[in-house]
Amino acid sequence: MPARTYMGVDDRRDHSFPIPRPALSAELGVPNACVDCHQGQGNEWAAESLRRWGVAPDAAHWGLVHQRLRQGDPDALGAVKSLLEDGNLAPLVKASLLARTANVGTRSLAEVLRPWLADPDPLIRRGAVAGTMGLPGDVRWWMLANRLRDSHPGVRFEVATALADIPSLSPAARRAAATLFDEYREALSASRDLAASHNALARLEVQLGQIQPAQSAFERALEIDPTSLPALVDFADLRRAQGREQEAGKLLRQALAAVPDSGTANVAYGLHLVRLQRYEEALEPLSKATRTPDAQPRFYHIYAVAQDFLGHRDQALGTLRRGVERWPWNVDLLSTLVMYVDDARSLEVRQHLDTLVRIAPDLPRVRDLVERYGPGKTR
Repeated sequence: MPARTYMGVDDRRDHSFPIPRPALSAELGVPNACVDCHQGQGNEWAAESLRRWGVAPDAAHWGLVHQRLRQGDPDALGAVKSLLEDGNLAPLVKASLLARTANVGTRSLAEVLRPWLADPDPLIRRGAVAGTMGLPGDVRWWMLANRLRDSHPGVRFEVATALADIPSLSPAARRAAATLFDEYREALSASRDLAASHNALARLEVQLGQIQPAQSAFERALEIDPTSLPALVDFADLRRAQGREQEAGKLLRQALAAVPDSGTANVAYGLHLVRLQRYEEALEPLSKATRTPDAQPRFYHIYAVAQDFLGHRDQALGTLRRGVERWPWNVDLLSTLVMYVDDARSLEVRQHLDTLVRIAPDLPRVRDLVERYGPGKTR
């Protein structure tokens, strides 16, 4: 029974022995009971043992679909629809899949999510609400307006988070959601002894344009926990927006001291150095951000643009290609790589253009790239 750390502080022996899937462990890095116990062996040994016993790998496991969603694969939505219809799949798994669809911002996402917004299970409804974060603001409001008074508070507060994140939310929509925002504030105040609650409140106030309450909430979060990474990074972003760059830098240095391997903190500090025109110095934290466990496509894009700005086009191409290898359907990485290769005759450019046209045909920048590098172009 290997030890697991719960709540970030408490190590306990894990009594669960879920079905071991070593092939899934090899591909996704998830644990399995075989090698957790037989620690001198590896996943290949475990997979071979299962094969000898006549156990076939589960090629259609939901974890593989979850990984495809994480990478932004638009074709994964079809698999999600099938899994959601599986009556044996746990509601928690369905909710997780629905929430992860936010990474796939295609035109068909709305039709995948719509029926699950009214599911009897509040956990599933909440996952569907989270999935709408991948939709444009006007579509998100259209889908969530009738969930403002959902019977479950967890669903309502997920709706509040999703709506507050829409910069272009109309005055009428804000008035309609005002009661919900107030309810969410009250709910967060019930756990005012937690830094996370104050940070969530601060983020809500920033999104709603209430800067002074946001500042007070950030300060209270850091009084409770001076090492809170979300509070430090988010407060630094507020200070940056206020033009208080030195204060932003101080907060980000605190974040890096607390969690030096955080990609979020490293990329934020690298951008801080860029704003100070310390360009060469910025490359180190930007590079580190791409190698952290919480790396995101945006980190690769930022690092590549910084490399190219300093005249390192070949290195920038390498960074973009590594990013595309991890996130093959990310529009920012693909479109920037096409522009940096800058060769209409390149097979690489044609392949990436085909992908962009398939996943985002209506984006102006995709249409511009097709016009510049598409079939028949010789540039």
